[in-house]
Order: sequence, then C-alpha cells, then structure tokens
Amino acid sequence: ASDGLGFEFAQMLAAAGARVVLAARRLDSLERCAELIRQNGGHALPIAMDVSKPASIAGAFEQMDTAGWRANVLINNAGVGLQKPWLDTTDDDWEHALNVNLLGANRVAKAVCSRLIAHGEPGTVVHIASVLGMTSQAVTTAYGASKAALIDLTKKMAVELARHRITVNCIAPGMFRTAIVADFVASDRGKAYLKTCLSRRIGEPSELAGTLLFLASPAAAYVNGVVIPVDGGNHLRGM
Repeated sequence: ASDGLGFEFAQMLAAAGARVVLAARRLDSLERCAELIRQNGGHALPIAMDVSKPASIAGAFEQMDTAGWRANVLINNAGVGLQKPWLDTTDDDWEHALNVNLLGANRVAKAVCSRLIAHGEPGTVVHIASVLGMTSQAVTTAYGASKAALIDLTKKMAVELARHRITVNCIAPGMFRTAIVADFVASDRGKAYLKTCLSRRIGEPSELAGTLLFLASPAAAYVNGVVIPVDGGNHLRGM
C-alpha cells in the first residue's frame, strides 16, 4: 500500500469504513498513506512486510496479532513487473517474478485464511492479477505467466475455502494511471499503444473502486472464484 494502486486501494477501503492494515517492505513508505487515512477520520495500521520472505510475513502477522488486528478481507496487491523478451529471461528473472507475484500472494493468503479458519470466521480474498495473465503480449512472458498462475490459484483456493465461508476472487486490471505508467504513456511506444487499444486511453485508479469495493463487501458474499478484467475491454482484442 505504499504507492501505485495499492495506495489508492487503501484509501478507497478506508473511505468506505474499513480499518486498514497497510503493508510494504519499508515502513516509512507507508506513513503518507496512513496519515491521509487518519486525517480523514479512518484507522490504519502500517506494518513492514516483504511478501518474498516467509519470515517477514510471519513477523508482520505477529505484530497484527499483538495489536489485536485480524484481517477478514485481504487485498493481495504486491507485485513486480518485468519486461524482457522470452529468450533473454533468466532463471533469476523467473524466480523473482514467481516468488513475489505468485508465491508471495499465496503466503499472505495462507496467513490470513488460516487465522480466519482457526476462529471460525468468514472472510474474503481479492487477488490483484493483470489482463496480461489472460492475453498475450511480447516481452512480458514471466510477468504474464505469474499473473496467469495467480488467476488459476484464485479458482483453486475458491473451491477449497468455500466450506469455510471464505470467498476468493480476482481483479485483472489493465493499464492504469500511476507514476510508473505515466512515463510509458508519454513515450512513443505508449502513444502508439493508446492509438490501437480498444478504449483509446488508460484507466484512472478511481475506476477500480466499484469492482474492489464490491468484491470486498458483503454484497459479493455469493460471488466466488471469479476473475473480473477491468481494462476498458482491451482484453477482447489482445494487448
């Protein structure tokens, strides 16, 4: 939740009344997000957590337990991008993408869901994947494959956790306006992309709010194992 869509998601959830646990590798990077939530009358608990390191996840949840906070909604948003031709993608590249985008999400979900099951409480997991896990695009092989695996993990978890009253769904965003994407959009390649994509524009973070809040709320209590692409329909004709 320190920047990008994670930052926006935290603000959306807090504005809707959620008490929000904020996670990122560096605690100081979360303070701006936490302070904005508090200024608007909300409650936020920033905690340092690196999803690529099991010990860091365990330590973060110990802090939550000590503070008396238990997550009943998980927004699994941590991720890393990679743009490399398939032939140039190394084993280290593959391991990094999978360790964060797939295994990291799996580790955090397991920590949340095991606690919910132990206390007999219902809950919700929302994975943030990507339309690149549903479509094909050059130089995104490792990233796209890791997100495709996360989409499939969503469905498998949904089947196993339904009996525990835990739903698992997935949002597959397209390209949204963040600091990193702004540089791409300003480039020649980005301008060419905008001319060919179905929507002729990138998305605004606020346009994810409806989907996110729906899946995180009791309104989606009977929605389980679904993947919702939010990309202006660009997945219909490829990227």
